[in-house]
Order: sequence, then structure tokens, then C-alpha cells
Amino acid sequence: MDTLQVSGIAVLLLTEFFKSAVSESGKKTIGSLLELIRVKFKGKKEAEKSLNDFQESPDDAKKQLLVKEQIKIEMLGDEKFASLLTDLVNNVLTNSQTIFNNDIDEVNTLIQINTLNGNINL
Repeated sequence: MDTLQVSGIAVLLLTEFFKSAVSESGKKTIGSLLELIRVKFKGKKEAEKSLNDFQESPDDAKKQLLVKEQIKIEMLGDEKFASLLTDLVNNVLTNSQTIFNNDIDEVNTLIQINTLNGNINL
């Protein structure tokens, strides 16, 4: 996966995490992804602000895009961070455990992340 795909999937996962739409089993995995990004953004004013604003309004497409761009910048500048983030995203994508919970018309619909196949463009 390239930086665009990894950053896009990371933002998608964080969006659901911030909206509390992840299962208990997904909280640990996506929480690790968030912590990795927070540590990388620490001390970088623009990056930290973009992540904090995104957390406050996870459905805001502009805020999602800003975080995705910051993640891409950091991935391009730090091979170790890029590798760790890619591994975490791949772990989520290949893990068959249920990660998202969505309540629709009082029916609990479970979406398994491993059903995502092929190129994912966000």
C-alpha cells in the first residue's frame, strides 16, 4: 500500500473510532493507531491542531483531509513511522475480528473490516 492508501484508511478508521462506532475489540487496535499518530504529531503545531480538530468533528471532510495530508507528510519524511503505520493498518485489514458496530433501526449490524478488498480510495 502507498502513503495515500494508508493515510486514507487510517483516517477512515479514526473517524469511526471518534464516533464511537467501533467494538470493544476494535478500540484497542485503532487506539494503538491513534497513539502512534499522536506521538508522531507531538510538538508539530499544525499536525496536532489538525488531529484535535478532526477528533472534535470526525464527519467534517475538510478536517479529515487535513489529517490525511499531515499523515502523508509524516510518512514521507519518516520511513520507520510509515512502516509502523502501514503494519497497523494492514493488521486491521487482515484481522477477521469484528471492529465496527453500527445501530440501524435498532438492529445491531456488525461490519467486518476484512470484507474490504482491492484498492480503497478515499
